[in-house]
Amino acid sequence: MLKRNEKGNLNFDSLGFELFVGGLFDKCKNVQELEWLEERMVEIIEITEETYEEELEVENASTD
Repeated sequence: MLKRNEKGNLNFDSLGFELFVGGLFDKCKNVQELEWLEERMVEIIEITEETYEEELEVENASTD
């Protein structure tokens, strides 16, 4: 879903991601479940991003 091309730039397969997320939302039976799932996914993404950001900051500080 996320790869680097030959130039080293990130390439995100947004269609593949949309299909994956769509499969998750497809399991929901009402609007409340859709909103609940969205909230869970956002929380996971935010927490994971913060963790990786902190790790990158530490890594970059040690290379400066």
